Amino acid sequence: FYLILFAHWLSCLWILTADLQPDGTRTWVDAFTEKFFDTEDDAFTGSWKLTCQVDCRTRFKNNYETRENCRDLCNELTAYELYTGACYWSVVSITSVGYGDILPQNGVEMMVCTAYLLLAAFFWTWIIGAMSAIVCTGDPRKIEHEVTMDALNKYMRENEYPLHLKRRLRTFLNKSRYLAMNAQEKRLVDKMSPGLKAEVFRHRVGSWVFNLEMFRNKKVCANFVIGLNDLLVGRVYEPGEKVAWANSLFVVARGACGRRGKIHTARSSWGEDFILENMSLHDKCEAIALTFVEILQLRRIDFFMHLDYFPVEKAIVRRAYVKIAFKRGVLKVAKDVKDQMALEQTGILPKSQSNQGQKPSRIFAVATVEENMRDMVYEQSQMIDCLAAKVKQITDIIACNDCNKDGNQNKDYYSSREYRDDESCSSVFSPASLFSTSAHC
Repeated sequence: FYLILFAHWLSCLWILTADLQPDGTRTWVDAFTEKFFDTEDDAFTGSWKLTCQVDCRTRFKNNYETRENCRDLCNELTAYELYTGACYWSVVSITSVGYGDILPQNGVEMMVCTAYLLLAAFFWTWIIGAMSAIVCTGDPRKIEHEVTMDALNKYMRENEYPLHLKRRLRTFLNKSRYLAMNAQEKRLVDKMSPGLKAEVFRHRVGSWVFNLEMFRNKKVCANFVIGLNDLLVGRVYEPGEKVAWANSLFVVARGACGRRGKIHTARSSWGEDFILENMSLHDKCEAIALTFVEILQLRRIDFFMHLDYFPVEKAIVRRAYVKIAFKRGVLKVAKDVKDQMALEQTGILPKSQSNQGQKPSRIFAVATVEENMRDMVYEQSQMIDCLAAKVKQITDIIACNDCNKDGNQNKDYYSSREYRDDESCSSVFSPASLFSTSAHC
């Protein structure tokens, strides 16, 4: 656009330079006209005008009447033709082509043309610099990825890696470039205000939190979800690679992997038992990548350090802790008893009580343990409910100015919902609204 505008301005100035010349001065317009009305070439058929057999400007310069009659026959250049010629001169001058078919015809035009060419040179330099900047910075992530690929190719060439390994490394880097994109997006979101950040994560990454059983159908603080997303660490695995167990929560961002006969796709997770302290109750089964998969990992120590700032969410996690511990504990005791009975039947272990009448007593012992654990879980649940009620009373008393501001701004959006509001939470996610959108990790 700027190039077209500058060419138009330069064309108008070039025509104005010829018009301001005194009468009788030969200008570039005269020379340009003569190129298309050549009287010496009878076969001339110019595309601008029909052949004019008489050169009105040169042969009848001193005879006004004859010159006017000549002009009536063949006419002069029209305004369109004159402007087209000037525009042609400006474009070839700006782009430094300069064919030389339109030239200044006197000293004044030479000086003015020199000034125009200097101005056009500076403008053309600016155009080239701007285009180079657009090409170089048009897609920074793509450029960064290409630089990484060039470095990888150089590294493999210097170390003479086999062809199949080169192919695997290139494919892996092509698939893992989303990690760099996620890091850049995270830095971009960090520059936003807390309210905008909450809305962004609500539509983009919030749903995986509510896919966890402990937070399903729960009202969770937005800042809690934002903090969890900041604690996630991404890794990429190639097809067939094992995802080793760790005392962490695993969330699938892209791709698919298998674990215990189940296919995990985007926003699904495993390792929710990482909240347990007893390592013997953890499910340590490994996952296998079925495609190139990006997995986000949340470490246990980071999770609980972040959880300390949110008492209500801490109570929710505590309930899930008791529930999972009770379930895993009962299954573990039953499995141990079953294994011991199987070993006694095969004769590997000596029978502590040889008669068959004692087996029901062993099963009764398991039932007694289960009943005691249920009583303990019930008592702890009552204590947790009491603690949650006290926390709610405290949070209701403490006024949250930020929450009130955000609530007034989003009154229309949140008018049909109830949200928890405390001093550590400016807004709260709604699981129903999350599941109605295409949020993803």
